[in-house]
Amino acid sequence: MPGTGPRAAPRPGGPADHADLRRLLAKRFAARTQTEWEQVFAGRDACVTPVRTLAEARGDGHLRARGVFGPARDGGDLLPASAPRFGRSAPPPLGPPPRPGEHQQEVFRDWGVPLPEPDTDATQRRTSD
Repeated sequence: MPGTGPRAAPRPGGPADHADLRRLLAKRFAARTQTEWEQVFAGRDACVTPVRTLAEARGDGHLRARGVFGPARDGGDLLPASAPRFGRSAPPPLGPPPRPGEHQQEVFRDWGVPLPEPDTDATQRRTSD
C-alpha cells in the first residue's frame, strides 16, 4: 500500500506527537470502507480485527464456527456463549441477562456489605409504570 510504510508516519517523539499521529491514522483509515480494509488485511500476518456491532458479530462466519454465540433458552437471539468451553461438558442454553439490580440483595449479602436504603421515589416510579 503506497503511502503507508514506516516513512509515511512521523517519527514518534513522545506524547506530544500523539495527537498528530492520531489525526494521520484517522485520515488514513477514513479513506477506505471497513470492507475494503478487511480485504487489504485478509490473509496477511497482521493483528487486525474489525470492530463489529453485536448484531454484525452474531452473523460473522468465523465467530459462528468457533461457537462464540449460543442459542438462548427461549429460542430467541443468539447470546455470547460461556467461555472457556471444554470438550466433555456442554454448557446449558443461555438465559437472558439479569435486569439491573436483579441480584443486588444477594450480592450485597454475599459480600457482607450493608444494603442501601431504598429510594422511595424510584420505587414509586417503577410501580406506577
